[in-house]
Amino acid sequence: VTIVNLDGTVRLTKLSDADGRAYFPAIPESFYTISVQRIGHASYTTTKKIVGGVGQTVRAFLQKELISYTWVVRQTEVQEKYTFTVEATFVTQVPAPVVTVDPMLIDLAELELEVEALGQTTLTFTLTNH
Repeated sequence: VTIVNLDGTVRLTKLSDADGRAYFPAIPESFYTISVQRIGHASYTTTKKIVGGVGQTVRAFLQKELISYTWVVRQTEVQEKYTFTVEATFVTQVPAPVVTVDPMLIDLAELELEVEALGQTTLTFTLTNH
């Protein structure tokens, strides 16, 4: 976890604890850019005003990267000609939720008629984790 104030004069970095928390006590009041990174996950960045003497929490969701792409550029023997290759890496045997919603499509015109007739409507969705 890295925090940097907007003019760059304060830069602090800490590793998070076992619960994923990093504490930065007694930092000067300012706007800070807060960045969170973890190998195998997308990074998270936000800007937040930190008020002196007030404990504040920033919740960062780091999405697991199950697919990564690497661009490889190789120069060929023909001048000004390059070969571009995209290499995809897939993480396998990693439990990742696959959630579907039913119904997937809602006809808003039908809902509008029901609301006009009854003054309200109820929608029922089913979420399934496969």
